[in-house]
Amino acid sequence: MTLIVSYIEDGEVYLYSDTLVSFSKQQGKPGFHVLKILMLSPTLVIAFSGAYRQALEVFFDLIKQESPPQLSVGDLAHLLHLRCASISEELGREVSPDFLLAQSGPEPIVYRITDQEFKACPQHGWIGNGEAAAKVFRAPERNRTGIGRAMRATVFNAEFDDVGGHFVEARGTTKGFRFVPKLCSGQPIPDTTLSFSSVTAGANPSLN
Repeated sequence: MTLIVSYIEDGEVYLYSDTLVSFSKQQGKPGFHVLKILMLSPTLVIAFSGAYRQALEVFFDLIKQESPPQLSVGDLAHLLHLRCASISEELGREVSPDFLLAQSGPEPIVYRITDQEFKACPQHGWIGNGEAAAKVFRAPERNRTGIGRAMRATVFNAEFDDVGGHFVEARGTTKGFRFVPKLCSGQPIPDTTLSFSSVTAGANPSLN
């Protein structure tokens, strides 16, 4: 599982994601981390949850083709839904990934896509852990700042076993999508109670 949420505000699209790929205890596989928000074009991104191998196959199949960029985002969402349904029928529902397909520009839109349905998310959407998503959207501040802060806390607090790793944010404006860099410093706060004496040339430095 995983958690990815989307939020549209003031004509811009925000995607927030974790990076953890986890497995059930029965499988006995260690988890690892991957980037789950992938660029199809400057103004179109796809994010996935669930079976990462199948999700990456879908992504690479899309970027190898010339036709998807010529399709409307709604038509592309429909094609992704059909692909998910095909994977589900062939390999089982647990192997079919879910997607968020987001388009930036004058009319930003996000589609939530599963093997069961695809639908537009005019303000907010999610894929992955439903309980974790519900907690994020209960943020006291129902805006991009509050949603982003709640998502970051959900990723870092390790409250949900299948949500974790690194916090990733992508922002879509009229110019297209870009990843938003985040600086997380674990450096200790300097101790301002220490003072240093001046050092004369050739002398041994000493602490006061």
